Amino acid sequence: MWGADWLVNLLFPVLRENLGIAATFFLFAFFCLVSFYIAKKYLPETKGKSLEEIGQSLLCHR
Repeated sequence: MWGADWLVNLLFPVLRENLGIAATFFLFAFFCLVSFYIAKKYLPETKGKSLEEIGQSLLCHR
């Protein structure tokens, strides 16, 4: 997460100057949607589960 934050802070001024503010925000919004899709598809739901249940389900998926 820190690496992604660093990359956004590094790229934002450059992209704003070259693409404009609207295109920069749309680009970042696109990557947010992609990351949401990947997280929804590949990360297991843990709501309402104990740590033991989460650990057991992760061990079974290996």
